[in-house]
Amino acid sequence: MVSLAGKVALITGAGRPGGLGEAIARRFARAGAHVVITDLRSAPGGHMSADNVGSLDGLNGVAEGIRRNAEQDGIEAGLTLLACDVRREADVAAVIERIIREFGRLDIAVNNAGVGFISKPLVDMTGDEWDLVLDVNLRGPFFVTKHAGKAMIDAIA
Repeated sequence: MVSLAGKVALITGAGRPGGLGEAIARRFARAGAHVVITDLRSAPGGHMSADNVGSLDGLNGVAEGIRRNAEQDGIEAGLTLLACDVRREADVAAVIERIIREFGRLDIAVNNAGVGFISKPLVDMTGDEWDLVLDVNLRGPFFVTKHAGKAMIDAIA
């Protein structure tokens, strides 16, 4: 993998142990990036299985695993864990602002947060449940790309 030394990377939806976000965070940390991983403060419950949704508790477990692997590789993993609900533009903006304030830059943004599993058939879903899917999978990446992109453009302007 190419070196990411000195880079700052944001990965949303990284709080599910064994999930794609964790795998991306591990690779980026191993390549030298400071990795900011985010997820919901807590799993929403209801029709969403906690096994399929990340949370801050999950982020802690993910971070422990990344740090442990980094130690075994003889490197120090730079990690920051933050709560962020990508459905809320204010949450996304606050995370990006904090990254810029703390690190002075954002180089990589990975829109990993997503809802791919609802514990019921489509024909039984309510409009509110479908809205949740759209909010996370469509609006979330829009908010992250909008605010991360602005920060990246401002950094080179």
